[in-house]
Formats: sequence, C-alpha cells, structure tokens
Amino acid sequence: MNYYPFHIGDYAAHTRGLSLIEDLAYRRLLDDYYRNDGPLSGDVARAIGMQDHEAEVSYVLSRFFTETPEGWRNARADKEIASFQRMKAGGAMGAAKRWSKAGDRQGIAGASPPQTGANANQNQEPVTKKEQERSSASADQDKADARLSEVTDQAMDAYNAFAKKYGLPQARRIAIAKKRSWVRRSVRVISEVCQASYGSTRIENVFWVQYFEACAEDPFLRGEARSPKHPNWLPDFEYFMRPDTIARVYERVAE
Repeated sequence: MNYYPFHIGDYAAHTRGLSLIEDLAYRRLLDDYYRNDGPLSGDVARAIGMQDHEAEVSYVLSRFFTETPEGWRNARADKEIASFQRMKAGGAMGAAKRWSKAGDRQGIAGASPPQTGANANQNQEPVTKKEQERSSASADQDKADARLSEVTDQAMDAYNAFAKKYGLPQARRIAIAKKRSWVRRSVRVISEVCQASYGSTRIENVFWVQYFEACAEDPFLRGEARSPKHPNWLPDFEYFMRPDTIARVYERVAE
C-alpha cells in the first residue's frame, strides 16, 4: 500500500506518553507494515533504520503489536489492508466492462455496450452505423446516470451521518438532480483519489466513509471554526462535494 488512512485523533489518543524516539519508531513501523502489506519480522529495528534505538523499537512493538509465528501484527493495520485488498480485487474484476473512455464520466460510466454478432435476428432490418452509435451512446448514458445516482446516494448517506454528529445541515432528498450535478463535477478528482488509495478508479462506499472520517479531523469542516465575517455559515453537502474541498482533504491526509 502506498497510501493508508491516518486518523489523527485516534493516533494522538493512543500514543500519549510516547517519547519522541518512540513516536518516530511507531510511525516508521506502521509505514513499513503497510508498505509490505503484512507483519514485521526479522531485525525490525534495522529494517526501519533505527538500529541504534532497539529498546524504543522493542517497547513500541510490545505495546502496539502482537507477536505471532508470522511476525509482529497490528490489528488496525490488518483491517485496513484487508479493506484495501477487497477494494483492489473488486476494482480489477471486469474493469473493462465497467468503464467507458468518457473523460468527465470516469468512475461513473457503466459497462461497454454489447457487441452485435452474426447470430442476430435475420428478420430484423439492417441497422445503420449512425443508429448503432446513437443506441450505444444512449445505453452508455443510461448506465452513467444510474451509476451517478448510486454514488450520490452513498455520498448523501455518509454525509448525513457526519452532519448529524456535528450539527450540520442535513442533505434532503429533494432537488436530487442538483445534488447529482454536485457529485458529477467532482467525479474526476474522486476517481483519482480512489486510484491512489485503492488501486481502482471505481467509487465505492468506503471512499465516502473514509472521506468524512478525514473531514472530522478538521474543526473548520466540523463547523466549529467559523469566520468572524460569517459567524452563521456552516459547511453543507454542496461544500463537501466541491472538487477543491475533496482534493484539499486528501492532500492533508496523504502528507
């Protein structure tokens, strides 16, 4: 894994009391764990470049990892790796059928249109090339619209759970076409994040769950750090669907 979700609040709560060297050791151990998709074994201190601090590395291993026959395991990391592998496997299966080459519909378009063959109904009148193209375009658009509706529903469900927790405006299922347009404008950015995070451009529900978990780490996005010029303003569903908001949250988490 070249990227893994880093929950600042959870990390801070679990690492209070660590020295600077112990904190550094923990971060390096996690990085090595995710990079290798599994348990740590062998000369762990040397593997993370901290052979001069074996005592600190040993303490962190004993506190945050469990020794097994396969090596030192971390339950939270194993859970994240399993989630990533499921996402990657799902994205690889039938990818050629799911995605069209339409630029702005990347991650939204459905399967490619079926091919016509020699066994087609012989009594049917010949279909012109333009008619075939129109039919294919219509089928592609129908699938893209259906997929966009599905992704928007997932986004609204994840946002509403987040909004309820922090007292933000709920996203109601009215003017739904407008809400879908907000999601559509960010499809390219979201697909890029999914590719970097899960190895597939397909937008799954896990993206929205982890996106709003990351948003919860920012007081401004929780609606708690308001501008004196706009004391009554709160971020809403439209704000969270903006491409620049999504990109900024991902870049902060990926640092």
